[in-house]
Amino acid sequence: MKRAIDPRQHHIVPIAYLEHFIIPGTNRLFLLDLHTGAIRKQRPTKIMRRRDYYRQPHAPAEKGEFCFEIEIGKRLETQIKPLFKKLIAGGMDISEEELILLIQYLELQRIKVPKQADFAKTLAKQYVENVALSIPEVAVGLVKDHFRVVIKDEFRFNFMHDMIKSQVYFRYFLRMIWSVWTVPDGMHLVTTDNPVTIFNPDFVHLEQSGIARLGCVVLFPLTPRYLLELIHPERERDPGFDPAETVEAALEDHDSVEIRAGKTLPRDKTDAINFVMTVRADRSVVSDDAATLKSISQLLVGPGSDRGNYLR
Repeated sequence: MKRAIDPRQHHIVPIAYLEHFIIPGTNRLFLLDLHTGAIRKQRPTKIMRRRDYYRQPHAPAEKGEFCFEIEIGKRLETQIKPLFKKLIAGGMDISEEELILLIQYLELQRIKVPKQADFAKTLAKQYVENVALSIPEVAVGLVKDHFRVVIKDEFRFNFMHDMIKSQVYFRYFLRMIWSVWTVPDGMHLVTTDNPVTIFNPDFVHLEQSGIARLGCVVLFPLTPRYLLELIHPERERDPGFDPAETVEAALEDHDSVEIRAGKTLPRDKTDAINFVMTVRADRSVVSDDAATLKSISQLLVGPGSDRGNYLR
């Protein structure tokens, strides 16, 4: 008898996406727990989830407090799988509506995971504390620990709403070059609980790399065999580009995306991407190959673990 999936166990990374990384012939994948170092087999339905993560107690009654979970499940996650196949095939048959859906999927998957939400809460707390410290009578109480600034968990929804409304990621993803890379035979990509990773190879120690900087690279493993990589066109067209320089992105300047496919990643770059994905993860890294996770785990504790510069 099958057990029903608990509707209040909300997946921070979609089950349908995680199923791309299951071990062939099974319904499980390998998971590396970065907190314990343990590697185990697990079902996609049982990982990368939090109880009531998308619950909004103050949502309008007609929508319901679980409207966010229902909406993303209906509108995005059920439609995205065939678009992955079109990307892998070179993107020639992707319509304008499908491209918008893909960008929205990447945008939402970037901002809704706990790692990004926690970062936003940290910034909000710092901002409020700085304002408080500028008011003498309030600053005294704050310094003496008579009270403290607490950002409630519901702030996540304000953050997501503001990010989507501003279309920051949407605008930058639209102006970037999309490349779908194939990994070498015998190698496997991992994915994580922070699957849309933004990384700047020239600033490897920055936990958060600004999407507006020309040096940033967006990494999103589609399957263990295929990686979606987004780069700013200046990175490719101008050998002397400044990786720290920021660029504006306006919707009216871009009405299409350049999509490429068919090239194979070098072996060292495949290893480097797996490592970058892992160090930018929150807790969980998954793969269809245990040896890949074991290799990454050894790098995390071994000498010379700062491998980000391999992507230069």
